[in-house]
Amino acid sequence: MRNSRIALFLAVGAGTPLVTALTPATASAAENPLRPCLQQKPAWHRCDTELPASVQCATL
Repeated sequence: MRNSRIALFLAVGAGTPLVTALTPATASAAENPLRPCLQQKPAWHRCDTELPASVQCATL
């Protein structure tokens, strides 16, 4: 019984630095106000019928 308690204590103690190390990265990502802009994808389409079809425009 004592060995299982020690193993549980070591398992919990080993995970604590990992959670502490990941917390600041998650907080800073949530604070980035440009995140929605950085995830946008351009929607490509033909610009104008008077221009060649190879000329493309994009809308965000």
